Amino acid sequence: MIQKGFNLNFLTWNLYLGANIVPLFFPPPTKEELPKITEEVYRQFSATNFPVRARAIAKQIKEINPDIIGLQEVAIWTLSPPQGTKASKVVTDFLNILLCTLKKR
Repeated sequence: MIQKGFNLNFLTWNLYLGANIVPLFFPPPTKEELPKITEEVYRQFSATNFPVRARAIAKQIKEINPDIIGLQEVAIWTLSPPQGTKASKVVTDFLNILLCTLKKR
C-alpha cells in the first residue's frame, strides 16, 4: 500500500571498475601475452584513481541526501601471485573506500 504524502529519495551510481578487461578474455591471450595485457588493465584501473573519484561521489551523495543508494560495479581488486605462493592482497575495495569517505564527510 502506498501512503499519500510519502516521498522516497533514491540515487543509483555505477562506480565503474576502472579498466577495459575484455582483452583478458576475448580472444584468450597466450601465456606470453597475459602478463603484458594484465599490466595494461591494471595501469588503466590505477589511472582512474578510485579514492579521488570516491570523494566526488561522496560529495554528490551528501548533496542529494538519498534515502536509498544503489551501487553497481562495486569491485574488490586483488593482486594474486602465482599459484602455490602467498595469498592474494586486496589492492582496492570500492565499497570500503566509499563508506570511509562518506564517514569523513
